[in-house]
Amino acid sequence: MKQATRVHRFLQTISDLTPGDHLCCLYQTEAEHRAAVVPFLRQGLERREKVIYIAEAHTAEAILGYQRDSGLGVEPHLACGQLRLLAADEAHLGEGAFDPDRVIALLQAETTQALAEGYSALRVANESEGARPCGNEIPSASLRAGLHLVQHDQCRQFLLSRIRPAVWPFSA
Repeated sequence: MKQATRVHRFLQTISDLTPGDHLCCLYQTEAEHRAAVVPFLRQGLERREKVIYIAEAHTAEAILGYQRDSGLGVEPHLACGQLRLLAADEAHLGEGAFDPDRVIALLQAETTQALAEGYSALRVANESEGARPCGNEIPSASLRAGLHLVQHDQCRQFLLSRIRPAVWPFSA
């Protein structure tokens, strides 16, 4: 399949997301990361959704820079609270370890607040750096967070995870 066709299909997938959907994107390069983040965040802002980006591997300034480079003025969105950037330790790391209950509590509170503020939905992008051991708590948290999304039906979640070629089973 040609690269342009794959990119078009990916962008269509992002465009087709509805509240309650969950999308996971794996990336190896900064260009792949940028290609996923820019349209996901931009669409949320354009659709009058509250947008939260939870950064682990990137700085808030890098994510804002992606948006500025694409021609989006982020300052008005930041000033009114429509766009928030959080560090991973603020969002889901409790005492230095992943805390699934903290993630779910954040999603519940932010969804409720976004709707109360008049936004049409909450859009969350959550990045993680590297492959993590697949203990029971991370899949369990993902399942519980997915159930939260279905219950609220007003939250879109987008997980970005950087993978290293050595752990990517589909590398050529």
